[in-house]
Amino acid sequence: MMEAQGIDPEGEWINTSGWNYYAFAQGNSLSSLTYAHFDNFEDRLWTGSETGRVVSYTSAACQRHTAFVQAGPIRAIETFEGGVLSLTPNLLRAQTRSGLPLFTYSSDKMTSMLCMHQPTEGMGLVYLGGESPNLIHFDVESQRELRMATLTQQKDVCVVRTNGKSVLTADSDGNIGVRDINSLENCRMLKCHGGPIVDFDVAGNQLITCGASFRAGSMHGDPYVKIYDLRMFRHLPPIPLSFSPLISRFLPSYTMGKIILVSQMCQVHLHDLNDNSGMPLVIETGGIPLTAFAFSPSRQVMAFGDAAGNTHLYADREDAVLNENAVQSEYADMMAVHPLSFGIDDVSHSLASIPLPFSYDDSYLSDWPEEYCEYAYRKARPLPEYTGVRSHHTVQYATNPRAGTPLARFHLCPYDLEKREVKEDWSSRDSDGVQTEEEVEGLVAVPRFYRPCVWKQAIKGGDETPSLLRFNRTSRVPIEYNNGANFANPLIQVFYSIPSIRNLFLHHLCHDDHCLSCHVGFLFRMISDRDKSQPASSNNLMRSLRASSFCALSSSIAPAEKVQHLLQYIFEDATKHLSPADLSHLTSMTSFALTTNTRCIRCSSVKSEGTDLPFLKISYPNGDPSFCSLLEKSMNGRKSKQAECTECDTTTRIEETLRVRCLPPLLFFDANPTHSNYASFWKNMLTKCERRPKYANPPQEAEKSEKVCRWGDDCRNRSSCKYAHGSAIEWEEECKRWMEEGAGSWSHYVPRRFYARISGGIAALQEHEPDSNDTTESNAYDLVAVVCVVSDDATAPSWKYVVAECMEEWSAEGTPESDASKTWLIINGIAICRVSQDEALHFDHRWKLPLVMVYSKRKSLVMTATESRMSIPLEVFARDSSLTGNDDLVRERRLLDLPKKGDIVGIDAEFISMSKDGSKKCVGRVSVVDASGEQIIMDDYIVGIDGEIVHDYLTQYSGIMEHDLCRIRSTKHLTTLKASYVKLLHLIERGVIFVGHALFNDFSMLNIHVPNDQVRDTVQLFRLPQQRLISLQFLAFHLLDLKIQESTHDSVEDARVSLQLFRKWQQLQEAGTLDSTIRWLYEEGKVANWRLSTGSIGSNSLPITSSRESLPTTPTKGGTPVKEDSPVNQL
Repeated sequence: MMEAQGIDPEGEWINTSGWNYYAFAQGNSLSSLTYAHFDNFEDRLWTGSETGRVVSYTSAACQRHTAFVQAGPIRAIETFEGGVLSLTPNLLRAQTRSGLPLFTYSSDKMTSMLCMHQPTEGMGLVYLGGESPNLIHFDVESQRELRMATLTQQKDVCVVRTNGKSVLTADSDGNIGVRDINSLENCRMLKCHGGPIVDFDVAGNQLITCGASFRAGSMHGDPYVKIYDLRMFRHLPPIPLSFSPLISRFLPSYTMGKIILVSQMCQVHLHDLNDNSGMPLVIETGGIPLTAFAFSPSRQVMAFGDAAGNTHLYADREDAVLNENAVQSEYADMMAVHPLSFGIDDVSHSLASIPLPFSYDDSYLSDWPEEYCEYAYRKARPLPEYTGVRSHHTVQYATNPRAGTPLARFHLCPYDLEKREVKEDWSSRDSDGVQTEEEVEGLVAVPRFYRPCVWKQAIKGGDETPSLLRFNRTSRVPIEYNNGANFANPLIQVFYSIPSIRNLFLHHLCHDDHCLSCHVGFLFRMISDRDKSQPASSNNLMRSLRASSFCALSSSIAPAEKVQHLLQYIFEDATKHLSPADLSHLTSMTSFALTTNTRCIRCSSVKSEGTDLPFLKISYPNGDPSFCSLLEKSMNGRKSKQAECTECDTTTRIEETLRVRCLPPLLFFDANPTHSNYASFWKNMLTKCERRPKYANPPQEAEKSEKVCRWGDDCRNRSSCKYAHGSAIEWEEECKRWMEEGAGSWSHYVPRRFYARISGGIAALQEHEPDSNDTTESNAYDLVAVVCVVSDDATAPSWKYVVAECMEEWSAEGTPESDASKTWLIINGIAICRVSQDEALHFDHRWKLPLVMVYSKRKSLVMTATESRMSIPLEVFARDSSLTGNDDLVRERRLLDLPKKGDIVGIDAEFISMSKDGSKKCVGRVSVVDASGEQIIMDDYIVGIDGEIVHDYLTQYSGIMEHDLCRIRSTKHLTTLKASYVKLLHLIERGVIFVGHALFNDFSMLNIHVPNDQVRDTVQLFRLPQQRLISLQFLAFHLLDLKIQESTHDSVEDARVSLQLFRKWQQLQEAGTLDSTIRWLYEEGKVANWRLSTGSIGSNSLPITSSRESLPTTPTKGGTPVKEDSPVNQL
């Protein structure tokens, strides 16, 4: 029995595993190995020691190849195609396999690092963790952090692993957190051991762990390995051992379920989870503890490192290799043989003397020309003219221009050339682009209409019209910034400004719950239907992006890069979800029809392939091309690459050439901000080509508050006062002062129009109209929209904000004079300002750069289409089904007759909290009842998207329990937000009148627009101007003798009570006692401190499902008769 288990009668282990000693590499006895890793690309083994020494061995014979030292103990090693990564407690360093440094990365978050993991071998994306509760996702190619997650439920990260769907992190408290690989949000927390987790591994849906626990007051290793099933997060029976394992790993064998367990005392156990069998193995180290382990990609060699720095290799065959798919390793060249040396006094050698030419005229080629050696006296810069100079005897005094600055007491000019470049005023350059002697003392100011506007949304349905009209005097409806949508809203505004594209999205509706095209269409409906004083919201669109795992939502990605990704994602989503007819229409409007010709340099074979691109990504060449030449080179590009030729079956150089078949009516150009030459190119060209008149008198404005100044127009300090004055239109007046032009003229690099023609597959573009003698047909394209990235500080550009610029009115015919007078809209969040076309086309490399540019063909109809939309069909109710699979709750509702135009319905929504502080909420339940209150039209419980975590169900205020939103345990009608949204849209289109309490909050959270004539809000019906809002519970108690919301809230009950209150309001209005009743309610509220009486309601109380026509003859409240002169009793 003991021999079968691998143990002899004397208690010693017997090797029955088939793995035998293969090779040995001696190390430094003063430094123990901390990590071992087999190379993913070459036949090589890497080891790291406690003293920071990294050594590589080639082949299975452990032949030493390279070695280098890092600044600190090695915590982890990973390899990628270009080299090797080594992690120390404070640094991540990349080096070539020969030891040459590539880069060194560190940040304030990288302190006491412990682990590194590469999910996909060789891809260069790694996860880093340490003693701080931060998980860093790092990109080796771009050398930057892609994102960083703060682990709120774990104090550190000891080990990190992935399984393709999740990221698993272990801490020193014995916990393993399972996180979504896309959002890094915590999905599950497993308590595995009482003490720290020493090691764990995951393969597919299986998880194994080893760790320690407290026993008898001290820490001891657990003599077993725990196993978990990640599909159900179920704990399986552990594997008992005779030792405490230090390392637990899955073996990448041909069958799943094989693991290896390594102890510090040289005991190794190979175990098969499928048949629960095991084989022992003893590592002969001479009693030195084991500290590291690695398994080769070839599945043939295991490496063990010990505390003396030695490496032990065990193999399952005699001719083992480390990597079967290894590439050839690079070795150092042989040392060149130096020539024989000769004595310094040996004049007979051929190299003993080097002859020099003799100069007959005493001149040499290294001499400078005479014209460069003449003395020249250059005129000094003239002193500036100061105003207000006063004289005293022979001395003149002037105001210090640097008063109030750190240089106020210095007489010397600060010669900081870098800052002087920022301070230059480009409007002071002459016609040749040369800086004149005129300079501006102050910094370059960013105009007010490009900077973010501070606007606080009114709470509890307050009137926001005066506040919003302060920032918007146009007819365009803005989109408010929320939930990180500052990069998406400008691009959405650009798509909306193109009528043909707007109609495509307005006509689209599909069954996909997270279809981005549907949510873009819903947002377009809000922009078209709302008044300009009510900004639209993109909450649902951003929620759809998060649900679809949009890759650019991380805060570590720059806004300019997010816009680029979103532009591509919108077209990809439209291609996936639009109907074939609509997709064909979109392709005909926006796609560049290109032909890619590829030619093999080896065999000269040529192939052609058609390509349709929805937008063109600009590539930046060397030199100073014009904008038209830049677009030509991007469309008619040529490049070469290494690829495999199918004709000659050899990897060789392939040349690719682009040819243009036709250009669409709409040209979308991506400025490609991720290109390495993006910033330098625009800085160079804008410096040379951009001119603008001086600002006549740039206002030195102060940030204004929403609060009105108590002194009003009589305020003596209006220029510096932080409060608003007068009629609250100062922002528009301020923008007008910014646009007052002084001396100078306009000149732009990006043209307002260009002419394009195609000849032989080559697209030729020019800014000037072609001659009438030119027989080739040319099409004129006008710039209609631009998305820009803006910095609010020109001295230190941060590029945090994105704005949209759209042409206000499109005209297919016009002269150059009329084109120059066209007005544009700058859409900056809720602030929309009219500017001239020259102002819109002006770019400055210090604070404004283009991201997306849209040109429209003058003869096309894409900009003149009339808006039309698809009606929401009645099928949205008939197709309604529950996510739980139980449709019994809605089967009867499908047979109900829906209300018609003018019918009233009661509505109420309940919310749940998605953040700890309650600042982020979402809809959890929506209920709609008919006019009688008896029939329930809708009662939807709304589930969240994948990755969202509900922090608080707010059961006391919402009535929603945790199991109500669980797809497995819920007994409610469970559905998605989009399913409820389209049902409400159908009711709105039918002309139904919605009655409810505080509907402003409900509709804002649902992100839906309901016309004002279809809303009856009881919180506004029973309200005195400039007074507080009265709760539904208070109104029901005093007007209907009903006690509601005593223990919890019910949206169906609240909707029914709102209907009864609306009928009560109608009765009071007909009786002429409405105003006195409302005043009486406020008096009663102030006396009772807006709290309800604890007594019981009188016997005349009716159930909430009854329709109460009038109050009883002797009304009671809380068991106490109401006075005869009470306004309620006057009915």
